[in-house]
Amino acid sequence: MKKLITGSLLGLVSLVLVACGEKQGEEAVTQDITQEKLDYYAANSDYFSFKTPADIPADLVWQNGMDQTDIGDPNAKKGGTYNERLQDFPRTLRTVGPDANGSFRPFLSDFVRLGYASEHPDTGKLYPELASEWAFDWENKTGYIRINPEARWSDGKPVTADDAMFAFFFYRTKYIQAPYSNDYFATYFTNITKYDDLTISISVPEAKPDMPI
Repeated sequence: MKKLITGSLLGLVSLVLVACGEKQGEEAVTQDITQEKLDYYAANSDYFSFKTPADIPADLVWQNGMDQTDIGDPNAKKGGTYNERLQDFPRTLRTVGPDANGSFRPFLSDFVRLGYASEHPDTGKLYPELASEWAFDWENKTGYIRINPEARWSDGKPVTADDAMFAFFFYRTKYIQAPYSNDYFATYFTNITKYDDLTISISVPEAKPDMPI
């Protein structure tokens, strides 16, 4: 199941971006990129769209995954301690860009981030993570997502549609110094649309069983 990577980003619609790749001993450089982001949305309006809830197709079948069973044996004892080791000392705390794909990356991203929904290991169907519900428009190769209003970042601020928009902007720019991510977000997805503070849609070039939510 392909997941959006919003959980890997630190901050909301980020007025400040910390530069990647600073050398040892150098202070991180920050800059206000608000206008740059807005200009980028406007220059790529076929990819970044802004609409209203009235534009959402009325015939969508919304799902919430709450009918899925608990994962694992309900009689299993909860809790415990998991021990792991690192192959080398973390070279960076970034999850993309130079030296980011090391053995420490899963602890920053894969093991802790949430997608909008995930595939149940027993049933193969979706259950909710950051989303409260979702729907698919197979003909137009688009997935619709309503973000759970209770979803929060670690600082207590709500997760919003603006975060998703910024994530796509972030992964398409040269700030991250990651050509693979630049290409992936430019070619695997064709559009992201914001309808309101908690509702988005994401489109792909061709319909697949693991449509993006």
